[in-house]
Amino acid sequence: GLPHDVFAADPAGSRIRVSRVIAAHGDTPPHESVNKQQWRIALLKSGAGADCRVAWLNYEAGGGHGHLDGMNLGLFALELDLMPDFGYPPVQFGGWDSPRSRWYQMTAAHNTVVVDGRNQAAAAGTTTLWKDGPVLKAIRASCPAMIGGQQYERTVASVDVGPDSVYLLDVFRVVGGRDHAKFMHSHFATLRTEGLTLEPGPDYGHATQMRDFRYDPAPTPGWNATWDVLDRYGNLADGAKVHLRYTDLTADASVATAQAWVIQGSYGSSQETWIPRIMVRRTADQAPLASCFVGIIEPYSNQSAIQAVKRWIPTVDGRAMPDGNVALRVDLADGRTDLVVALDTENPLKLRPSLADGPVHVPVWELVTDAELCLVRKDAKGQVEHVAQYGGTFVEVQGTRFANDQWP
Repeated sequence: GLPHDVFAADPAGSRIRVSRVIAAHGDTPPHESVNKQQWRIALLKSGAGADCRVAWLNYEAGGGHGHLDGMNLGLFALELDLMPDFGYPPVQFGGWDSPRSRWYQMTAAHNTVVVDGRNQAAAAGTTTLWKDGPVLKAIRASCPAMIGGQQYERTVASVDVGPDSVYLLDVFRVVGGRDHAKFMHSHFATLRTEGLTLEPGPDYGHATQMRDFRYDPAPTPGWNATWDVLDRYGNLADGAKVHLRYTDLTADASVATAQAWVIQGSYGSSQETWIPRIMVRRTADQAPLASCFVGIIEPYSNQSAIQAVKRWIPTVDGRAMPDGNVALRVDLADGRTDLVVALDTENPLKLRPSLADGPVHVPVWELVTDAELCLVRKDAKGQVEHVAQYGGTFVEVQGTRFANDQWP
């Protein structure tokens, strides 16, 4: 490996060895998905060149120089960091224990779920699903110890639409406490929404640095929020447009938009600014509250590759499955359609029916499967184009069984 310090015994030899590696393999690292389980970081990669994209999931909270940011989701696409961490705490605003500095380290400052307004406990999660296929790439990680609850599990599936387009399925299951708040932000941007009727309301509180909350207490699932990203640092070509759209299909949740305090730059900067965020929230009078946050995240330049998204209820023996079991139909702009199924395999409350009770059906597509996660893509004529799965033994569509990662 490379030497660890400037006092390496043989720097000239190291340069020669590095040059040989570059000559043999090129100067660009391979664009392959990777899950560093000891580091608790997974990267779902696809695309090439300027169309490269990487969704990443951090499934550890705390640690040396760490934030309380377990299950934090990020996305690099369209040559920008579209779901960034806020970065190094701004200690220039009063030291490590100042409100601004503590804000950067809080769970609520990240793209994750906060339970009962509290920061996560320091804990390390585990991988419970990993798939790296040609179209479907996915990670599922679990760590209920972060919230002292029964379930804290996030599934992120990256689905390639074409060489230059992708969307993410995001399923976050939480059991424990009485208040679940899922936060999401992009970068410097303007935020526009569809399907929401927003009115001013109270701040989230809990010592967070957010303001200007506007609420819809009971939106119909299928609403969306789009960040029109501002290229404040001048990284893009002139005239380039970048957008990040989030479509939410969570049941029985309130929604709020807000602004979050950040600094432009690092800990040497004093340029304060605010960026737009969304909060999807579910509450209950008694614990444990069980939530399943469901969303589609899509980066795009000029036009979205998605025409519509609809959630269906999977069944077992004709009985509707509980809310933690997800089936989504994604209508693509080119006439193709995807069906993505993600099932609750932990099921800590032992709700019925479950995958353990028998094959799962999605009647509207005549789909039957025992897989934990699967994707079925149909072309514009309604013919099956691609099938991918994780776990289980089969995926059947309209009476025909398909192998994993199969193009019929």
